[in-house]
Amino acid sequence: MEEIVRRLVARIENSNLMDTDKDRLYVEMQHAIRSAVRQALISHVSKDDLKRLVHNRSAMTVDAYVRLICDAVKEEAVIEEMHQSMIDVLTTIEQALTEAGV
Repeated sequence: MEEIVRRLVARIENSNLMDTDKDRLYVEMQHAIRSAVRQALISHVSKDDLKRLVHNRSAMTVDAYVRLICDAVKEEAVIEEMHQSMIDVLTTIEQALTEAGV
């Protein structure tokens, strides 16, 4: 994954894009990766805990949020799924840059 990120950054930095467009691409990449990780993570969060927190928003503390995440990532498969989601997003971004001529 790190290699893909390095390639993307190099392509963007070496492109003729304006700095504001480069910055926009980095922000979009960040949002896409965060969304992919969240989607993979949320599918493994305890549904009972999630329902309880949704119905009692005052119970949604930082500690509760951390506990949800820690419980979800206990399984190695979850980490692998998040990793693959990030790879998929980065590959899609790489293909989009190629199509855009960047």
